[in-house]
Amino acid sequence: MVRIGVVGVPGGWSSELMVDAFRKKARAVSLIDMRRVRFDSARRTILFEGSDLMKFDAIVIRKLGPRYHPDLLDRIEMLSLVEERGLRVYSRPKRLVRVIDRLSNTMLLRLAALPTPPTVITEDIEQAAQAIRSFGIAVLKPLYTSKAQGMVVIGSDDPALEERITRFRAEGNTTIYVQQMAKTSGKDISLVFFGQRFIAAYARVKEEDAENRLLTPGGRYENYEPSAHMLDIAKRAQYIFNLHYTVVDMVETPSGPLILQVSALGGFRGMMEGCGIDPATRYADYILSRLK
Repeated sequence: MVRIGVVGVPGGWSSELMVDAFRKKARAVSLIDMRRVRFDSARRTILFEGSDLMKFDAIVIRKLGPRYHPDLLDRIEMLSLVEERGLRVYSRPKRLVRVIDRLSNTMLLRLAALPTPPTVITEDIEQAAQAIRSFGIAVLKPLYTSKAQGMVVIGSDDPALEERITRFRAEGNTTIYVQQMAKTSGKDISLVFFGQRFIAAYARVKEEDAENRLLTPGGRYENYEPSAHMLDIAKRAQYIFNLHYTVVDMVETPSGPLILQVSALGGFRGMMEGCGIDPATRYADYILSRLK
């Protein structure tokens, strides 16, 4: 029997959904909580509750933790060890680093000449302020975050501009990530890929507060049909990150589509509620087909 380990958060909706999808296919599956994992140097392996991860046929990474944080990079390093010893891990751990760290994410996209909102990254408060003045309206983004947590919208005419940047930096954001607030259609759009195959696209829509809707959690999901141009950009982004599960987050602007970020740990609720797709079952099928 194929043994699958799902790295996730106990009680977490998408983690439990992924575990159930494998169980329905009569597979032996365990939910691996990375907080309870340990590295054993003598045995040169990683253990979860006393069991060697090398006993699994594959590891599927659904959630590395309940929130984005630099600690996740250490968890990736631990999973890299068993992958380097021959265990199949979906997606490959080292490739996840650049989707967790926003700075790496943005730089890789720009090196590939893919369209993103104008962005300035600095540790200097005055340079951050200058960027905001040139942008008009900007968003300060933590390097490790999801669902807009910790983000701050700030305008060039704010009389407390430097003070707000200083406060943002004091909250643990030594590196100040400043991105111009794009004028959009009012939807943030996500395109999902398994490997290099496009699966679906959905949009999140908020009914109120049009100025800041893309930074507000919640809203409703709906199916979205991307243009050929948008799909081509998303495919190019997926290709450079080269993950088994990829979500390319984009917006439509008057000058064309822009990529906000590429992620690998979200998207299940949008696919289910917006597209009527069972994402866990589809992804389980994809992985099992590669294990044959």
